[in-house]
Amino acid sequence: MKSNFKLYEKYVLNKSQSERIWEQFCSGHPFFTKIQQSLGHRLPLDSYLLKPIQRIAQYQLLLKEMIKYTRDEQERLHLQEALRVMLNILCNLNDVMHSTQIVGYSENLNTLGRIRLRGENCLISKEKRRGTVYTRTKTSTRDIFLFERDILLCKKKDEGNGKSIQYQFKEIIKFVDIAVCTHPKNDRNKFELVLKDWSYIIQLPNIASNGEKAEEMSIRWIDTIKSCVTHQTEQRRAEMKQRSASLDHSAHAHRRHMQHRATVTIRAPEFDNDNEESTLTTPLINIDNTVTKRNSKITMSNNIARL
Repeated sequence: MKSNFKLYEKYVLNKSQSERIWEQFCSGHPFFTKIQQSLGHRLPLDSYLLKPIQRIAQYQLLLKEMIKYTRDEQERLHLQEALRVMLNILCNLNDVMHSTQIVGYSENLNTLGRIRLRGENCLISKEKRRGTVYTRTKTSTRDIFLFERDILLCKKKDEGNGKSIQYQFKEIIKFVDIAVCTHPKNDRNKFELVLKDWSYIIQLPNIASNGEKAEEMSIRWIDTIKSCVTHQTEQRRAEMKQRSASLDHSAHAHRRHMQHRATVTIRAPEFDNDNEESTLTTPLINIDNTVTKRNSKITMSNNIARL
């Protein structure tokens, strides 16, 4: 069922772009104003573009009402599972919507893949490492965006005046650089990312907006990061194996081509059908070894004459 709602994710991703297009080309245009008046609509078109997002938020309310009045235990379990899935979808759509407000990242965000998790107002301690010794610590509050390929650390910017919140890109943590992802010093309310020269200790909010506790969130973050790292590692191995197989095939084809060029077949001239020597095998001359293989019935002088 969850896969059927991926269309909403694409819709949310394009929402900010549709708003810009509306403001640039459509807002206040006589054509759209005339259509709105002829249909008797009180609201302009851009107000209706928000309807799909509002509607999907209402599904969970409907499921909660159905659970309230359902007496059959088996049906209640199915409805509760549907509600859990729907709440996860809403949480994911909310993360997607916030990810569209990231600014200052020089690359294309689409190259990072789908967003998996987002952490709000996380306290991050960044520590410089030399072996097992920590030499310097810097603490800051960041919003974390966990994508399929990398992690972005951003600073929330609330400009006020009715403007939307933006997230200023500050730092990227690449999965390829992560050596360890675990709880620091058995503190299950936090998780730690250990890189070659740095260590990030991340403390999530005590309670998330969906009611999830810090310990549950940290476990989910660790599991998701490990899953992403494993998937990326397997993907790189598959690509390397494919390239290696392609190179081996090319090298093998090249060797066969060179062997074919180095071997020359010399055919005997045609004889009359009544000449029994016309049925003799054709001599082969290997240019590399200059070794001549000849049928014992053909004399050296005859071969020279034929050549």
